[in-house]
Amino acid sequence: MNLSKETKMSFNLIEKLTSFSKSIGDLLSSNHFEIPDNQREYRWSHDELEKIWDDLILTIEGDIESNSTNQMGHFLGAIVVIGNNDSDAISRWKIIDGQQRLTTITILMSCMLHYIEKLSEKRDQNRFHNLVSNCIKSAQLDDYTARIKLNRENIFYKQLIVDSEDKAEKNKYLTAAYDAKSEVQENLVNASNFFYKAIDEYIKKIPEQSEAYDIKIKNIIEALTRNFYILVVRTNNLWMAYRLFETLNERGLELSQADLIKNIILQHAKQTGSQSLENVNSLWSSLIDYYEDQPSKPLDLPQIIQFSYAYRHQNKKRVKKEQIFDFIAEDLRRANVEAVEFAREFTKDASNWRSFLLGEIKGWDQEVQVSQQAILGPLWKSHCAPFIMAAIDKYAENTDELKSCIRLTENYLFRQGLICKDSVSALQEFFTEAARTLKNNNDLEKVIDFFVKKSPDESFKEQFCIARVSSANQGIYIIKKIEKYKKNEILNNHSLEYILPKKPGPEWGGIEKSDTFKLNINKIGNLLLVEPEINRQMRNKAIRQKLSEDTNYSYKQSDYFLCKELIEKSEQWLDNGIWSFSSIQRRQDYIAEKYANIVWPMKA
Repeated sequence: MNLSKETKMSFNLIEKLTSFSKSIGDLLSSNHFEIPDNQREYRWSHDELEKIWDDLILTIEGDIESNSTNQMGHFLGAIVVIGNNDSDAISRWKIIDGQQRLTTITILMSCMLHYIEKLSEKRDQNRFHNLVSNCIKSAQLDDYTARIKLNRENIFYKQLIVDSEDKAEKNKYLTAAYDAKSEVQENLVNASNFFYKAIDEYIKKIPEQSEAYDIKIKNIIEALTRNFYILVVRTNNLWMAYRLFETLNERGLELSQADLIKNIILQHAKQTGSQSLENVNSLWSSLIDYYEDQPSKPLDLPQIIQFSYAYRHQNKKRVKKEQIFDFIAEDLRRANVEAVEFAREFTKDASNWRSFLLGEIKGWDQEVQVSQQAILGPLWKSHCAPFIMAAIDKYAENTDELKSCIRLTENYLFRQGLICKDSVSALQEFFTEAARTLKNNNDLEKVIDFFVKKSPDESFKEQFCIARVSSANQGIYIIKKIEKYKKNEILNNHSLEYILPKKPGPEWGGIEKSDTFKLNINKIGNLLLVEPEINRQMRNKAIRQKLSEDTNYSYKQSDYFLCKELIEKSEQWLDNGIWSFSSIQRRQDYIAEKYANIVWPMKA
């Protein structure tokens, strides 16, 4: 058989592609990596860190603490690397996709070394120290070298994460070398601090060098090194590596899991008869249509199935996406649920979710649209979806009750997600339980009581006093909500104004050099909405100019309520005519007291 030139080329490329799965412990301890200059620097934020920590705790609970004989582990996804069969400190694999995950894992492992030193047995200290340390660095003739070499701030990463094995060592290095203006350094430090705090919370009130302490620390290490696993796709062809990267990021792996669920449902439908098989195929086709018809895809298909199943059938507080197939298969095996019923429920919830995204709901108006945009935008947490699905399922024909549920979702996400910073797992538990409560009760007041109990006004107000925004969209959302409450209209002509500017002019006296400058400029008490032209003219000016009556562009000329309120109360908030960090805090305390619980109530 004669092959074309193109076909031969394809075969040659395929021969250069290998893939294999490995536990994180095996992968890191036997290889060396580097991140090419053209790849993204380390960028993971609180949400991604929280997700990986939550997955770790779920893996400990599901695989280790349950003494399960059928451990599922946790799949961290695929990484794409360029390199030959073996990698070492000289010939490192270049990471084309997956650098954020692997770097984060090494940061978590570095934090674990501090706790390993407090195990009760010296033998365990040495054993686990060697196990974890070998995933972070390898011994060379003259020194240790990092398993991962970053493309930005590698010296800082090596000193902070690789060479500093104790909190005290890290803090000492930070005091001497930390550059707060470096975003990568800030992200590395934030990740390290996040994991120290998370581990402290996990072992809270357990005395060091006790049996309970040993178990907790060993469980983290076991789950992290043995139960976390990853698919490695390796090639020595640069073109193929980047094509794989594009494909994985365009399509993801979400459909493969949905296909597995579809197949197990079809197998059981076939046993019931040809009509059931036909019904499942028809319903599943509609499910795919509803999914593909979404204007955006904040949820992938397995998540839609996960959330639908979790609130309709599971009594567990949290259900991992990776567990859904096993739960569905078990329910089908035990005949707890018919195959057609599963297909019908998933399709219905996919349809309801699509209706929410498109605004195709009875009684949809501008007020509901504003809540929808907030839920899907600055407040977005995927785990609110089960409650929205359940609400549309129950109140599709009852406009007032459905509006109440959507408002509750928005306000809870703001209160507990953005302000109180509840963990991903806490939000998942809450919204799944809220969806079940809604499903099982005809009285909406019982659902509202559940929300009120989980988000007390006083606690919310206290957290509001110290809250900061992490994006301009969050700041605009907060100030816009207060403006709407005061003026009862939706405002469109606006720019976000930082009273203390992000880049202060010389009139501010070098305030940006303060260690707490970054923390204060993003506080709610430092934010306003103003007309775009006023924002352009006033951006970096001194506070006296921003409050002046003698210019065409100042807060005095703005039509926004909070600008007028700032002028009215400026004498109470300023420090001898200066807008200081204390001024920001006084205004934030005032906003918390006067507006927080009125603008974002838990009473629907």
